[in-house]
Amino acid sequence: MARKAIKEVRGLSIFLQGLSLVLPDSIVLQILPSADVSPVDNAPTWLLGTINWHKLTVPVLSFESASNHQYNPMEDPRMMVLKSINNIQKMPFYAIPLSAIPKPARMNEENITVVENASPSSPLILNEVLLDGEPASIPNLDALEEMLISQHDLFAEEAPAA
Repeated sequence: MARKAIKEVRGLSIFLQGLSLVLPDSIVLQILPSADVSPVDNAPTWLLGTINWHKLTVPVLSFESASNHQYNPMEDPRMMVLKSINNIQKMPFYAIPLSAIPKPARMNEENITVVENASPSSPLILNEVLLDGEPASIPNLDALEEMLISQHDLFAEEAPAA
């Protein structure tokens, strides 16, 4: 008798201020216990600044502000460094401050359900879901990265003089 294969995606439940996101764990590179954020001149409110990570300048954004939710600056938050899924040459990494430690999430057809008739609160949210009965959002990483790339000149490292 053939057994039915259950497709499962390993991910992380990410806790922000008033939002929970579900991300594939393959794009999460590191959770930093803290990081010094350097402000960026003339940046939109959602672009919090940059951090130095492995000798690279990495932009830090507030997903809450970018997706039209309330964000209150936190003192010395954990930072989640993500690998870009697009624009890898121009912006290979970016970071998001966390309000709590992420927890592993195994997602399969039995524990994740798309909330029918839920209209996402922002273009940065693809779907509203229930993961193990708890509400969460699946972010639109393409749109998020496009927002960051649109501000690339504000945070890009200057090329060394020849």
